[in-house]
Amino acid sequence: MGLSSCKPKKDISNTTTYQPLPSKTLVDRLEENQVEFDWLRAKANATLKYKGETNAIKANIRIRQDSATWVHLSKAGVPVFTTLISQDSVKFLIRVGEKSFFEGTYEYIQRLLNIEMNYTIIEEFLSGNPIAFDPKAKFDASTDSTGYLLTTDKVKPLEKLLKKRKRKDREYQYTCWIDPVQFQCSGVRVDFKADTTAIEVHYGKWEMVDEINMPREASIQITTPSDTLKLELEYYRLKMNEKQSFPFKVTDSYEPFDIEGPE
Repeated sequence: MGLSSCKPKKDISNTTTYQPLPSKTLVDRLEENQVEFDWLRAKANATLKYKGETNAIKANIRIRQDSATWVHLSKAGVPVFTTLISQDSVKFLIRVGEKSFFEGTYEYIQRLLNIEMNYTIIEEFLSGNPIAFDPKAKFDASTDSTGYLLTTDKVKPLEKLLKKRKRKDREYQYTCWIDPVQFQCSGVRVDFKADTTAIEVHYGKWEMVDEINMPREASIQITTPSDTLKLELEYYRLKMNEKQSFPFKVTDSYEPFDIEGPE
C-alpha cells in the first residue's frame, strides 16, 4: 500500500516546490504549533464507514486534555451511543435497540478493531495534533507537492503500544505531512510492513478558535487485513478552554455488553 494516498488534498495542477528544511527545524516548528488547551468542546457532522455500512451521524465531543474524552453520537435527533474514555479505562452506552453498557480497558477495543489503540492517539486525532508524534525520533526530511514530510521507522509512542507484538510484526513506516505555511500537521500515516495494516489521518481547513488554531475537518482510517474503518468529522462548532461536564449514567435498563475477542 503506497504512501501517496495520504497526501493532503490539493489541486493536482500545483507544481509549487518548497525549499528543503532540516528535520530538526521541521520538528521544532511542528512542536511550536501543537494544539494546546485545557478544555475543548466540539459539535460535528460525522460519517462512519465500517463493515460495509455508511452512517451519517452527529457528534458532540468534550475533552479535558491529557485526562478524559466524552463523545455522544446521535442520528436524526435520537441518541445512539455515548462513551467516556480516560488514560486507562473505556466506558460506553449503546442507547438504541437492546440497550447495553461496557466498562473495561483498551484491550477489548483493540480486539474489536484488530489493532492497538490508546487514549492518547484518540485525543490527538480529535484535537488536530499529529498522532503518535515523537520529537526525539530520527526523521528523514523531504518535500512533495503539498509541503514537508518527516519519515521514520521508529517513534516512541508506537514502540510502547506495540511492545507485545512479535518483532517482525512491529516494523512500520511513520510519515507526518506538514503544511508549508502554518507548519501544522496536515496528515499522518503509519504503514505496517508485515501486512496491509495502516492508520491514516488527515486534517484540513484550519482556523482560529478562541486564539487557538484548529482544523475544521479531520478524518481517520484504520485498515487491517480483515476490514476498514473510516471516520470523517466536519466540525461546525468549537469552543476552547471552557470547563465541561461528562454526563454518563448506567441505569437498570442497560445490560452488560460482551465484546467477543479472538480465543
